[in-house]
Amino acid sequence: MIPLFLCGIGMSAADAQLPKLQAERPTAAPQPFNEGLVEKTVQYDKQSPVRYEILRATGPAVYIVQLEGSPLASYRGDIPGLAATSPAVTDDKKLDLRTSASRAYSKHLADKRDAVLDRMKTRFDRKIMVLHIYDVAYNGVAVELTPEEAVQVVSMPGVRQVIRNFERYIETDVTPDFLNAVSIWDGSAIPSGDGVVMGESVVVGIIDTGINMDHRSFAVTADDGYTHTNPRAQYYGWCNPGHPEYDAALPCNDKLIGVYSYPGSGDNPEDDHSHGSHVGSTAAGNVLYDVVYAGVTLDQISGMAPRANIIAYDVCQAAGGCDIVSILAAIDDATTDQVDVINYSIGGGPQEPWGDPDSEAFLAARDA
Repeated sequence: MIPLFLCGIGMSAADAQLPKLQAERPTAAPQPFNEGLVEKTVQYDKQSPVRYEILRATGPAVYIVQLEGSPLASYRGDIPGLAATSPAVTDDKKLDLRTSASRAYSKHLADKRDAVLDRMKTRFDRKIMVLHIYDVAYNGVAVELTPEEAVQVVSMPGVRQVIRNFERYIETDVTPDFLNAVSIWDGSAIPSGDGVVMGESVVVGIIDTGINMDHRSFAVTADDGYTHTNPRAQYYGWCNPGHPEYDAALPCNDKLIGVYSYPGSGDNPEDDHSHGSHVGSTAAGNVLYDVVYAGVTLDQISGMAPRANIIAYDVCQAAGGCDIVSILAAIDDATTDQVDVINYSIGGGPQEPWGDPDSEAFLAARDA
């Protein structure tokens, strides 16, 4: 089970199994709630069978095609001959993609996915551009379609729903003392009193605007002298030599053990906004001494779990908009990476919690 934190708030050192859904569509995006960012005004077509289709839309766009069937994290073994993969049934501590059951069900999903893509190719008489494949926390693909094609895909066998790509937006001092974190750190608030708990061996996934990789909040050694170790003995995403986007020049270390970025967010995991570094250090930034903020020197500042490790998933553009196709890819990657906690300080945009892709993907991530 992966816990989810929605909307990190505070000052940090870095400042320095459901049916097809036909829910009622909103007529416009809600009012913004963020750091001065003005959300785009979007009028949706309430009559369209495509979720969040834009009124009078023309020309190619990116759509998420959600497919029938549970993703790996939530599959409970209801298909004869295919064993369950969800830890909710297997009693495994984490979803393991290496098991024979996971490999068999993954192939099943791939076969069903290929069949849908083949139907699209035949119907539209052209190659279908696939931008993302989702199968761990969500079952579907992100593809380029015209609005007219998207309507036709809705009724194809194997398709649960079609959603037009949309944006969410980043959201915005409580202290460790206010949250009683200090008494957890020193062990006095732990009933057993059996040790210091400052996030050791916990891996936090930050889905946001990227991360300021060389900031001291994310250095391998904190100002209190604590030197991080990598609890996984491996690196993730662009920090992993086996990843196609591996970059040896990135300052990954035993604190910051992984970074990702996606085409919709600029293909660069370095924070180009500052919000991701803000929430990353609020959640798990190192203990730092003598931090100067707005002309004031603070004796000590840190995140809530300063000894936790971080994997950062960059899903947002520099202006603060975050494409749902990138968000969904990050949730899928974070679930695959078996992070212990996900911080998601992103909101706004259209919201239908029973059918939105990120809502369903987080539900599956919880299963993992």
